[in-house]
Amino acid sequence: MSSAEATEVEDVLTQFLRNLESEVGSHDFERILRGEKTNITRAELGHGPEAWTEDNLIWPLIEAVSLEKEVRPFGSGNKQSLPDFEITNLGKEVLGENKTPNNLDDAISDIEEYLDRKSLGPDYGIATDGIEWQLIKIETMGDSTDYVVLKSANLRPAMAEIASREGLVGSITDYSDDEGTAGDDSIEAFVEAFEESTLNRFITKEAPKRLRDRRKQDVDEFFDLYIELLFGESDSEGFNYETTLFNTIRTPHGATDDEKRLFAIRLTNRLLFIKFLEENNVLSEGFLRSRVSHYSENSEELGGGLYESQIKPIIYGLLDTPKGQRKPRYRDDNKWFSDVPYLNGGLFYPALDRELGYDVDDRILPVLIKDLIEGHELDLDGEIDPALLGSVFEKTINHIEEGKTQEDMGAYYTPTDATQIIVEQSIDPKIRETLIDCFATELEAAEIASSEEVRQYADGLSLEELLLDVEDGKGWFGRPDAEDAIEEAVEALASIDILDPACGSGHFLTTAMDEVFRAQLSLKRGIEGGSSISDKYKYNLKSDLALNSIYGVDVDEIAVEIAKLRTWLKILEENRWDESFGRLPNIDVNIKSGNSLVGYPINAEDPNTNITDFGEDIDLVEDLREEYRDGDFSSIQEAEDLLDSEIRPVLNQEYVDELDGEFTATIEERGALENLLDAVPDSNPAHLKIPQVRVRRESGEGLSDDDKEILEEMGFEWQEWREPNKSATLDVEDFEKTPGEVNQREALRENLLELVDDHFSLTLTRRPLTWDIERSLGTPFHWPVEFPEVAEDDLSVSFDIIVGNPPYGDVLSEPDKNLVSTYKTGGVNEVASQFVERQLDLLAEGGQFGNVVTLAIAYEKAQAPTKELVSNKLNDARMACFANRPSQLFADAQPRPAIVSGKRVEGDNGTMETTRFVRFTAETREEVMSDLSYEDTEGLHLGERIGSGEQYSIPKVGDATTRSILEKLKNQSRFLGDEYKKSSEKESGDGYDNLMWRRRGAGYWIHPMLEDLYPQGDTPTSMYEMYFDSDLKRKIAFISLQSSLYYVYWMAYKNGRNMDWMETQAFPMPDDETLEEHASEIEEVADRLWEAMENRFVGNIRQVFERAVELKPIVDDVDDLIGPMFGLSEEEVQYVKDYDTEHERGLDTGGSITLEEAVSSQ
Repeated sequence: MSSAEATEVEDVLTQFLRNLESEVGSHDFERILRGEKTNITRAELGHGPEAWTEDNLIWPLIEAVSLEKEVRPFGSGNKQSLPDFEITNLGKEVLGENKTPNNLDDAISDIEEYLDRKSLGPDYGIATDGIEWQLIKIETMGDSTDYVVLKSANLRPAMAEIASREGLVGSITDYSDDEGTAGDDSIEAFVEAFEESTLNRFITKEAPKRLRDRRKQDVDEFFDLYIELLFGESDSEGFNYETTLFNTIRTPHGATDDEKRLFAIRLTNRLLFIKFLEENNVLSEGFLRSRVSHYSENSEELGGGLYESQIKPIIYGLLDTPKGQRKPRYRDDNKWFSDVPYLNGGLFYPALDRELGYDVDDRILPVLIKDLIEGHELDLDGEIDPALLGSVFEKTINHIEEGKTQEDMGAYYTPTDATQIIVEQSIDPKIRETLIDCFATELEAAEIASSEEVRQYADGLSLEELLLDVEDGKGWFGRPDAEDAIEEAVEALASIDILDPACGSGHFLTTAMDEVFRAQLSLKRGIEGGSSISDKYKYNLKSDLALNSIYGVDVDEIAVEIAKLRTWLKILEENRWDESFGRLPNIDVNIKSGNSLVGYPINAEDPNTNITDFGEDIDLVEDLREEYRDGDFSSIQEAEDLLDSEIRPVLNQEYVDELDGEFTATIEERGALENLLDAVPDSNPAHLKIPQVRVRRESGEGLSDDDKEILEEMGFEWQEWREPNKSATLDVEDFEKTPGEVNQREALRENLLELVDDHFSLTLTRRPLTWDIERSLGTPFHWPVEFPEVAEDDLSVSFDIIVGNPPYGDVLSEPDKNLVSTYKTGGVNEVASQFVERQLDLLAEGGQFGNVVTLAIAYEKAQAPTKELVSNKLNDARMACFANRPSQLFADAQPRPAIVSGKRVEGDNGTMETTRFVRFTAETREEVMSDLSYEDTEGLHLGERIGSGEQYSIPKVGDATTRSILEKLKNQSRFLGDEYKKSSEKESGDGYDNLMWRRRGAGYWIHPMLEDLYPQGDTPTSMYEMYFDSDLKRKIAFISLQSSLYYVYWMAYKNGRNMDWMETQAFPMPDDETLEEHASEIEEVADRLWEAMENRFVGNIRQVFERAVELKPIVDDVDDLIGPMFGLSEEEVQYVKDYDTEHERGLDTGGSITLEEAVSSQ
């Protein structure tokens, strides 16, 4: 041993062993040391055994490794057991539970329970009996709860050596651990694991990264094997399968390749679900493997292959059919069929046309089950679980769509730390609000306390603190006579309506469900005291949540199926399931496929007047859905038949008729024109859907005299004064009023078709049609009809919580863009914007919103409508803003994301707080993500100037210092935009002859240029000219744009990649008097900076300026000069100089322009 800590640990162990031997005697001492005696008694010690162990062993060992503790941090526990200690000097809260020697398993069981309690909070815990120590982390991923042992140490070998040396025992042979660790080594291992500085770095940096890396490795490995076995499309080498599942599927006649791919994915997902049922003890361990073995041993006697004889019956006939209703051949109690319980009739409902007619031959299916489902060819860190399947599925969506369109569909699996932020900021506030409302109402009704008293008591207490009061019988919320309030709160929580309108594979649904469930368990503990909560009660709680609380919609049918499977698995997870509990609930009634963006309501102000005509039918649909929830399987089909035959077709037509947005469509093919004209309703004049048609020659040539003669006869007009005339326009309403035409509609049709046949290009100004619906992605989702139980009396829709990670990017098809053209964000080419608007329309007043969206909604000028919605409609809103360097929030994905949360308000009175532009490395991610700081943005939104009223950019602020700096920049009297001209604005002789260049692309450095250093003809097109009327203004602009102050401003308002005129023009310039006063200093530092930049210019595609970070000392001089000109304090100047120096702006980082930055600037 070498360290002081190790020596101190040895001293602690020595003294403990002496004390123990003197108290219990040699015989029991040896039995304790061997691990044979577990029940040390008060009579043997003369003290409480656990307290004696704490005082003589555990507390001294904690102190020996420089850890600080708080004993009984949550009290002694009136009704519930609570942690024995908490470590208080680490970057994370760490709970602790200790037992007497040789009782580690009990300590582990207790610490896992504490970590899972919503009322306590921490994710890390130490379990120990003084001899063995474990550091455990809880991983809650929505689908399942895992307890990961991160570090362990066993001091028994050291104790044996010390006891022998002290003459307390004889030979130490019988006391070694299983690995034969030497005593000194076991002490060193303990110190290495639990010494304060080492442990702090481990839990804040190393452990989170290690867990993320393992998870990503598992997902990548599983996906590679998954995509190879299904389609033979993995990018990895080393696979040697003779065929693929896709190639071995035999389809019904006429099935498409797309349907075949979907069947392959569905079958594999269902096999994985069967495997999950094994892991949840619903099916016996090895059940699926036994079916493969049974088939291989009896294939000649069985009818059909492995799929037909073994797999298909499980999916369509056993799990989905009560035992008494199964086909006769599946009723033999002595056969394997009887071991398969009935779970739910809608579990594997056929989703493909003629799905039961598909078959699979045996060439790859047994291998797929062995290698993928059973995991024989996988080296995973843990078991295959639903969360892993969700991650793989999102990758599969993108893989398939990229194969079709070469475009990423913007579907990304949300990482757990991002999900946790949304849980804390969106779900927990609604749980807390519901809890307080119930207790205030119930206690006042029972004349125990006034509503005001209860609310005042709760004010300032977190959700966790309130739940701890309930559990431990403290305060207003833990009173013995508050049981009715607790029961009411449990029921109220089950009635919160939670929606994810782009639910994907269901991650947010199961996460939300888990969060509410954990709060309900805390409430139940308050009633039960120290008694355990039954598995059936837990099962019923989760069933109720799945049936009545969570709602999910996604346009992808496979995603919806996986979301349903994950929700069913969530109901089974962590509680033993027994057939006596009954079938799994019909949760598929709340998780549906459809296009969330298309359908009623048109917007929040729309009264749904047309839908009210279906009031009685909608009431019937609601009743049938409720009957289905109660177990009547025929009712859901009756409801769907009613919707398909009577309601949806009419609503689709009325929906498009109400849409008043106009857009243009250019058509040059007869078939496309015929389809469009056929979609115009015969019941209305054509001009209501197509008000105008403009024609021009496909060749782009001017209209000939013959063309004009034909067009004039058809009613087209053109501008006579223009020559040549290249286009002509038809007012369709005027045409329809033309006298003499018996059937104007038919005449219009014939004329337009004739023009297309004659090689005219037609640009139609039109409004939405059912044709757009037919071509849009998925089917319209009329919310008051599809989820009628969430609709109000006026058929408006109000969810209490809306969460999710909607897709991003310009991915909407032309028909979908037509249908969202009436959105306030309809003109924004970013689907996340339409999803944000839709969600705010569906969110109840006072409801909670939480989304991961593209950060572009904050900094892109075109996103002004989205910014206005978010800023005005959300109160106490928060936006966490993430850069994509050095590491990304989403693995393998470049988008800059934002996490937006807030409470829906009416009247455009919202508020917004933001973080700074958050950067982290893989090592610092956990530390950064758990300590995000927010600051108010009021008055600082960027328009023509900071705070001028336009919504060009929401600032990424994060702290009071940045806010103060931006306020000072805002309050200046002159700005760069007033003092320069662009090349397009410059005129000869205007006096603006002092040229400076700026680049559009930037990164950690802006790099304006006093001269164009590129060889003639090689200047990138993204180099922009800025002309000033004096050299002094040119030079102050030059040093300002290269300053750390400008960098902080630019990071607040832009994306960390592009610099546009928008933000350049709004940055201040000192007034003339200040410039003249500091002219010599400005010129000196500008010349020095430019000389240093010239010497580092390389100008190639990989690097524009080499060793750019070496400019930092000069840039610091710039900030020392210009900061005071704008009123910055010394502390604020130092702040901007230090900004991002831990990344590429610090001298110790060796930063320079990266390839990505160089490419972005070309």
